[in-house]
Amino acid sequence: MSEKRQKTRRNIIVEKAILLFSQYEYEKVVLSQIAESAGFTKATLYKEYYFGSNNPNHEVKFDIYLAVVATIFQRICNNFEESLKIAPRGEEIITMGFGLLGLARKHPYYLQVINDPRLRSAVAKIITSDLPPTESEQAFLTYQRKSFAVLQEFAKQNLKHLDLKINEEVLDTFNHVLSSTIPGLIFELVIREQTVGQLPEVSDRQLLLFSELLLDGLKQSKLNNRASDL
Repeated sequence: MSEKRQKTRRNIIVEKAILLFSQYEYEKVVLSQIAESAGFTKATLYKEYYFGSNNPNHEVKFDIYLAVVATIFQRICNNFEESLKIAPRGEEIITMGFGLLGLARKHPYYLQVINDPRLRSAVAKIITSDLPPTESEQAFLTYQRKSFAVLQEFAKQNLKHLDLKINEEVLDTFNHVLSSTIPGLIFELVIREQTVGQLPEVSDRQLLLFSELLLDGLKQSKLNNRASDL
């Protein structure tokens, strides 16, 4: 089978798995279900060029799950990069938030999948393993790190255009707050729109307020830094 056809078939499996993992808890999704939804046999999922490994303890379902998360992170990164291109000076973080909100409204399950707590331990497990990473593991690490790097760029650009000079410790803390709170807030706003009929303009106002509060916190940090220098 050609490499192009292998990649096409692998992508089909990942796209079907995205829908399944967004509809059901991880434990309730089984390999036969993924294979059937993609139009393949279960045995296909075990082939090395899809989601297999020479590790006898390798869990094929979790590797597919990491491929799903990697794909979502990749699309979020693309969304971030497009937002950064059009962001007005001094409004980079706000523009990023609204770009992600637009993506979440189209695909609300994206944020649901990447908020899974099991992903926190996956990074350490992959890094400390003696075995080379699978394709899914490498993609997961690559796009997770890239998404954080793009968020850092948003923060740096925003601070530069607001003429805020923050020390590295504060900036690093801010980046972690940004990456852990904005996606969670947006997911909550989209859920409210879907379940209780919250108007999009209400969600927009709440996101704008939250973004402004984050920036106000940075401005306060600047004042604190100045005060400590006196």
